[in-house]
Amino acid sequence: MRNTTKGYILAIATITIWSSTFIITKLILDFVSPSEILILRIFLAILVLFILYPKIDTKFQFKTEVLFFLSGVTLALYFIFENSALNITFSSNVGLLVALSPLFTTIIVSIKEKKSYFVPKNTFGLALSLLGVGLVVFGKEGFTGINPTGDFLAICAALMFSFYTAFLSSVTKQYHIIEKTRKVFIYVLLSLLIYSLIAGNSIIITNTSSNIIFGILYLGIIASSFAFIFWNKAIEYIGTFKTNLFIYLVPLVTMLFSAIVFEDPVTLFKVIGAILILLGLYIVQSKKKMECN
Repeated sequence: MRNTTKGYILAIATITIWSSTFIITKLILDFVSPSEILILRIFLAILVLFILYPKIDTKFQFKTEVLFFLSGVTLALYFIFENSALNITFSSNVGLLVALSPLFTTIIVSIKEKKSYFVPKNTFGLALSLLGVGLVVFGKEGFTGINPTGDFLAICAALMFSFYTAFLSSVTKQYHIIEKTRKVFIYVLLSLLIYSLIAGNSIIITNTSSNIIFGILYLGIIASSFAFIFWNKAIEYIGTFKTNLFIYLVPLVTMLFSAIVFEDPVTLFKVIGAILILLGLYIVQSKKKMECN
């Protein structure tokens, strides 16, 4: 199997898992605070990654460690900004604005690699997928409203995730993918702990019902340990630009999960949006007159 195909499969698998986390989080958020979920989720993920790959690389390269640090901090900020946005603005707004991440990634990668990824094919595909995201998120109900602070935080979340992907892609491939993911998570955990202490957020879960335990185990083991291994490996296979494009699939897959679990209606607008998302991704990923890889 070609590396490109492996990258696509891993990216789609990751998006499928991450989309399911919205359902799991929604089910347990009434009993556990966002900070408690995040900290325990990342802590559990680190433990699992140590079990999967107990070897610790003792080599220290300052530049590489800085990249791990920046990857961890920006990923932590993504979690913080997204959760904060969900608390004060409409979830539909957050869903749409976080989907700006592929656009930000295109800008960052263009600057980093000193070549423009905004060729006509890519620009058209990006715009088409973003339009599709808007239709899936808002449906026939239309635009819900604006909360300047919450919407700004959602945009910051999208930007931080783009920086996380860009920073991590700069880390040399000499690191085992599990060790690479684990080192990032260690910095994520430290960042979240510092933030929670400053903000006065609770970091200890007192509700230990079976549903809460199952939810945390799923978020920590599947949605963090394995999903981020898949995502980080996809970046190695197909690059930052192409991998981040799959973020556009999150609203689509979340819509399908919501329809199955919560019996949310799937409207014609959402179906059209789904088609536009897939069409946009196909256009950008197609090899016709390929200017980027």
